[in-house]
Amino acid sequence: MTNNHIEKVLNDAKALEKKLDDFGDLLESIQNMSEKRKFLWKEIFHNAMQDRSASLMMFELAFKTMDSSSAVDHVNISPVLTRYLDKMSKANDQLIKLAELIKPLQDESSVITTDDIFSKISGN
Repeated sequence: MTNNHIEKVLNDAKALEKKLDDFGDLLESIQNMSEKRKFLWKEIFHNAMQDRSASLMMFELAFKTMDSSSAVDHVNISPVLTRYLDKMSKANDQLIKLAELIKPLQDESSVITTDDIFSKISGN
């Protein structure tokens, strides 16, 4: 592995950690959600993001090994590339489904009632 490749992997890991933190903050902002659900959704998010990142890295490595002039390489490596693309697509589908589950709870949590306004004004 080259230094550039190691640096890219480390940067990707830091970016993933930031996304996990941001997602955790999003879940914490939703009121009336059980801790078990938050934990499960964080795990789902983490796994989907990690699968997508690992699949992309493997896709890029496999793609770089393919000789553009060799039909044999295309025949041998194309199924592998397809599997990595499929894995990334499934991870994206998981993230979309997770967003669909969170959206109604986020909308519900952001509704402000007159009681909420009064309690904020009165300092309670």
